[in-house]
Amino acid sequence: MDTSQLHLNAVFPLKASIWPGVLLASIGHAMFVARAPFMMHEQSWDGLNYNIQDSEGSRGTISFDENRTRFVAVFFLETSTRNPFRAGICVDKGATEYVRHVPDELRELTDKALQYVCQDIAGKNIPLVTAAFWSDLAGLRATASEPWAEVVTHGAALVRNQVLPVDVALTQWAIDFGFNPLQVSLVEALFNRRIALANEHLQLTKSELQVLRNVANNEGGIRASRESLEEVGIFGL
Repeated sequence: MDTSQLHLNAVFPLKASIWPGVLLASIGHAMFVARAPFMMHEQSWDGLNYNIQDSEGSRGTISFDENRTRFVAVFFLETSTRNPFRAGICVDKGATEYVRHVPDELRELTDKALQYVCQDIAGKNIPLVTAAFWSDLAGLRATASEPWAEVVTHGAALVRNQVLPVDVALTQWAIDFGFNPLQVSLVEALFNRRIALANEHLQLTKSELQVLRNVANNEGGIRASRESLEEVGIFGL
């Protein structure tokens, strides 16, 4: 997992970049699963809770408020040295040390996010967190209880593209997902239209529909892409 871009930039990402970043990621992922529906589970939404996971046991959630300006992000990175299973530590009450300093004003968002990083331990659903970051209530950037490099190492690597500037992230998603120029243009166009509509829904045009259908290998791909797009308020596929 290449995290060099994130480590070279030692400062936390701008708060205002997180919502656009995950929206772009979701639209790109919806395009990708049109031809790879078996990867649909890697990104999803439950209301205003954005979920990401890999196929190796790692997962993360970013929970947003109604205005999409405040958020709490929590992660469980399977390869982290903080993973209690790897460290041989018995955790029976959860591992939530890295959200202890979240402000009280964000506590409700924290509780929401923690629901998605729970694991079954001795028959109990217990949250396990190896890293976290959240929106600074006073500053322009996200913050955490430790330096950004540590947050990346122990969890935020899962959202390495999502926290990049949108133009940089679009290029990276194109590489990761193997998009051609037409597909990149569609992802960018859908992103720009969707973010401009705020809370309103977006309807796909005939030409956009055709591009997505051309990407899909079968009806399973179309269905996966449709479900992923509808989670971010894009309809018509």
